[in-house]
Amino acid sequence: MMILSKFLTYCSGFLAPVIVILTAYIAIQQYGLTRQKVRFDLYEPRMKIYRSIRAFLTDIIRDGRTSHLQIATLMDETSESHFLFGRKVTKYIDLLCSHALELNELTTELDRPELPVSDRRTELAKANTVHLRWLVQQRKVIPKLFARYLRIDA
Repeated sequence: MMILSKFLTYCSGFLAPVIVILTAYIAIQQYGLTRQKVRFDLYEPRMKIYRSIRAFLTDIIRDGRTSHLQIATLMDETSESHFLFGRKVTKYIDLLCSHALELNELTTELDRPELPVSDRRTELAKANTVHLRWLVQQRKVIPKLFARYLRIDA
C-alpha cells in the first residue's frame, strides 16, 4: 500500500505538465483546423471570381473585342474581390478593366465607317493591337496571380 501511495504522489507531480502539454497540443490543432476551414470557405467565392475573369478573357480571345456589357458584367462579378483577395489582385482587376475599356473604345472607333484609311486609323489600330495583346497574355498571368489564394494544400 505504501508503494502505491508513493507511486501516486510521484505521478501527480507529472500530471499538471502533461495536462498543459495536451491542452497546448489541442489548441494548436484547433488553430490549424480553423485556418483550414476559413481557407475552404473562401475557396468557392474566390474561384468564382477567377472563373469570371478567365471567361471574360476567353471571350476577348475568341472575338478580338469586348463590349460595355461584358465589362460591366465582369465588374459586377468581381466587385467583392477587395474582400476576398489582397490589394494586388484588386489592382490587377482594375487594370484588366481599364485595358478592356480602352480596347472597346478603340474597336468602336475603328468600326466607324466614316473613319477613312489614314495615319489616324493606323494609330488607332496599333493601339487596339497593344491592348488586345495585353489582354490575350493575361490568360497566362491569372493562374500565377490567383494560385496563392486558390491552393488548398497550403
